[in-house]
Amino acid sequence: MPRSEVGFGSIYPSNPTSKKVIPTRKKAYQSVPVKRVLISDMLQRLAEGPMYVGLDIAKDEVLAVVRDCQGKFEHPWKVRQPQEIGELVRKLKEISQSRVLVVAWLR
Repeated sequence: MPRSEVGFGSIYPSNPTSKKVIPTRKKAYQSVPVKRVLISDMLQRLAEGPMYVGLDIAKDEVLAVVRDCQGKFEHPWKVRQPQEIGELVRKLKEISQSRVLVVAWLR
C-alpha cells in the first residue's frame, strides 16, 4: 500500500525521485533539562483541556514531550536516568493537579 493512501502523502511524495523540502522549526525540537521546566508557565502557554505526555525511554535518558489537546507542544524535556526520574515524576504530578494527564511511552 503506498504511503499516500494511509495519510502520509504530504510527507512522503508519491514519486520517490522528487525531492521536497519540508520546513521544520528546529528550535522547537531542542531539548531542555527537566530541572529548568516551569510547569505554571507551560500551562499558561498551552490550551485548556487534557495534556498528553510522550516518553521516549532509553538506557541513559528519557525524553518527554508535553502536548495539549490542540496539538501544540513544548520543547522536549531531557531527563537523565536514574538521577532525574524523581524530578520528572514531580513535574508530571504538578501537571495532573490542574489537568487531565495522559502518558504514553516507548522503550
